Amino acid sequence: MVSIRLVDDPPIYSEDKIQNPNDAVQLLLKEFDSVDRELFFVLNLKTNGQVINVNIASMGTLNSCILSPREIFKASILSNAASVILMHNHPSGDCTPSKQDVLMTKRLVACGELIGITVLDHVILGKETYLSMKEANMMPDGKKIYNEIAAENGVEYGKKPIPTISFYVAECMEFPSLGKVYQCRSLEQAVKRYRNLPEEMACMGNGIGFTIKDDDSIYSGEFDLVSANRLDVDIINSIPYYRDSPLVQKAIEDIKRLMPEVKIIEPVQHGVQNPKERKQAR
Repeated sequence: MVSIRLVDDPPIYSEDKIQNPNDAVQLLLKEFDSVDRELFFVLNLKTNGQVINVNIASMGTLNSCILSPREIFKASILSNAASVILMHNHPSGDCTPSKQDVLMTKRLVACGELIGITVLDHVILGKETYLSMKEANMMPDGKKIYNEIAAENGVEYGKKPIPTISFYVAECMEFPSLGKVYQCRSLEQAVKRYRNLPEEMACMGNGIGFTIKDDDSIYSGEFDLVSANRLDVDIINSIPYYRDSPLVQKAIEDIKRLMPEVKIIEPVQHGVQNPKERKQAR
């Protein structure tokens, strides 16, 4: 069982604000004084630069640390950190970043960009010296990395994919595999195709459907628009996603305009009788 709760006054590791790499080094210098192996620390920061806490994410060997983004950001997420500073030591005294240091930093910057926790710097401690990857212009560009990943999936950084709608005509709406299905570029084309279906096909329950493509919705896929010459607005709007979708609502209005002959099933308002029901009641 896991419980997460909001604390009114969370503990602060240091009231001093981290304004540059030297501030971070001085804060943790004593922690590295006598160690003979690599230690990897994560400073979790508030938006104003105060250190919420310090997480020892990994304790390694003489020249390496095993790191996992999961362990790096676990405390950051639970601490509501706005940003982090990474710090580790080289017991050899040479603070030159290794190839592994550079690759791991790139990976962590990309992960931070994805979850909204900025990796401000990666500081490497040597013997009586340190190297700030930010000051050395070695910090990867998080947005650029994210853009490269997003480009592979056809998504622009910072923008959600825009939902799209397309239409099709099926000779049998309930079981499309029993007849032909025609993909259409527009609703106008779908209406024309529907009207040109042979009359003997009407008994199969032919109709017009729409397909929503939206990567953020579980309602992506096919749904009936017109079936057996009926437009059931009540059923469509019973699904909140379709009710709130401008694309679907425009399709409904366009069908009413393009096909005035279809029977419209509108939503029933509770407590309001239609004229036929009122006449029967008298």
